[in-house]
Amino acid sequence: MPDPKRLESWKEIAAYLNREVRTARRWETERGLPVHRIPGKRSGVYALPAEIDAWLKTGTPDGSGNWRLTPFVGAAGVLLLAIAVLSGLTTAKSVTPRLRHPVRITNDGLLKSFLFSAGHSLFFISGGGERRTLRRISEGGGEASIILFPSNNFALLDLSRDGSQSLVRKNDPEGCEGRCG
Repeated sequence: MPDPKRLESWKEIAAYLNREVRTARRWETERGLPVHRIPGKRSGVYALPAEIDAWLKTGTPDGSGNWRLTPFVGAAGVLLLAIAVLSGLTTAKSVTPRLRHPVRITNDGLLKSFLFSAGHSLFFISGGGERRTLRRISEGGGEASIILFPSNNFALLDLSRDGSQSLVRKNDPEGCEGRCG
């Protein structure tokens, strides 16, 4: 006598799942629906309702949850992840830099331009016209020392990392500073 708790055919299995027979067969091959084969019987199958119930809860009868993801589910997951990342990037606060601890490093009252940092020193051009000079001061402050040039008619372009070499440009005496044709 057959086990009364056993589903004896594809039709009974499909009815228990409230699906078509084709769907139940596909779920067996694609998703691991727990169906047992009867040896020697063509199309002889049976299933246990307890195993099917466990499979419905976890995806597999052994509780491992190893469903094969369909391409649609995988694509949907990737799309949701992309949306989450993009929304996080667009809602991030932009941070405006702020000067928290200003420190006065000179007290000569002269206008400074072309500020460069090299080593532990700051280099800048101070003054204007005939009083235009290149100066060097320690990052910690103090008295700025003057770096002599043959002419006051120059522009500081760059410094080596240690401050031992400078790249300067002689300005055009007519005031074009390299922009005249």
